[in-house]
Amino acid sequence: MAHINTLYDAIQRNDPVNFLTDYLTLVVRGTSLTLPQSLELAVVKLQWRDCMPRQCEDVSDVFLEDLAHIWIKIVQQQGAKLGETFPQELLEIMMSRIIENTPLPSQDSKEESIDQIRQVTSSISTSYKKEKKARKSGIMSVSNALKRARESLEKEDADMLILSLLQIAIRTDKPLVPLSSDPEKIEQRWVFIISKILKIRVNKRLLEKLTGRWLNITSNKGIPKSKKELKELVYHVRTTREKPSKVEGARNIKNRFLNLLSKLLE
Repeated sequence: MAHINTLYDAIQRNDPVNFLTDYLTLVVRGTSLTLPQSLELAVVKLQWRDCMPRQCEDVSDVFLEDLAHIWIKIVQQQGAKLGETFPQELLEIMMSRIIENTPLPSQDSKEESIDQIRQVTSSISTSYKKEKKARKSGIMSVSNALKRARESLEKEDADMLILSLLQIAIRTDKPLVPLSSDPEKIEQRWVFIISKILKIRVNKRLLEKLTGRWLNITSNKGIPKSKKELKELVYHVRTTREKPSKVEGARNIKNRFLNLLSKLLE
């Protein structure tokens, strides 16, 4: 099983292939390890040195250069398609190459143009800057998280509601998120949590958003079983969340107005 010691052992064996395979395995599991932000060989070497865990800092330039070459080749083979499954797809490429025992594609055969490589490098850099910023932000107090949760209900902002409840769960040590992968159970749990904590009934539209988003989050990061894993989900949602569009925002305002009007007419 991959862990920090296997990374250290791979360095000692001068085995960059198994090092990268184990490293990507740890990234996919949701550890705080980071990945390079470039496709330029000299820059990738430097960034891999910065990415090394403390136990693996004593690494040779030769090892880093071999590692950087492999990194560039597998990212090119993957197509440099960034997204939540990016590390998983790179890991699958590494595993398939090990199983097939075939050489990684030649760097000379790359099809990407210089402009495309620069665009990919910029995209990777942006993604990791977002993650770095997400990790620097602290965990909200319960009172602030409750305030944000109520605001997110009004705005029908599923991501902000999930973020708020995750942070309340971290602060209170209470399971305030669904611990299931069954859509029906997830939906039922959201109804219970929101009615109990916020004393509000959630509408069907937002409930569907919450359930779909939670399935997406847990399919990538797993169901949280500890405070540390809850924090990883907070960082993940902060990094990947999309703010509601102007059209959706206007629709939410209209819905709130209609709801208020219906209450006044009761």
